[in-house]
Amino acid sequence: MVFTEARRTCLTWISDLVIISSEDENNFISHLTDTNVWIGLQNNSSGDTFVWVNGSSLGDAFSNWQNDTDSETSGGNNNEV
Repeated sequence: MVFTEARRTCLTWISDLVIISSEDENNFISHLTDTNVWIGLQNNSSGDTFVWVNGSSLGDAFSNWQNDTDSETSGGNNNEV
């Protein structure tokens, strides 16, 4: 499943992809599943910065992300998290 499909599925259920703002939230989410999941972070339209699905910028928020890319799960697009 690619990012857009994951988000569309969430929106169908009147929800959205998770926005993580702290290490505690990140730990909570990571302990819910043993598989990779999409979170609500993607490049903005100009591709120069990451923004959350609610429109807020990544800025100085929590950013302890794994530095890895997997073109198979990202559909070849490294603009979503």
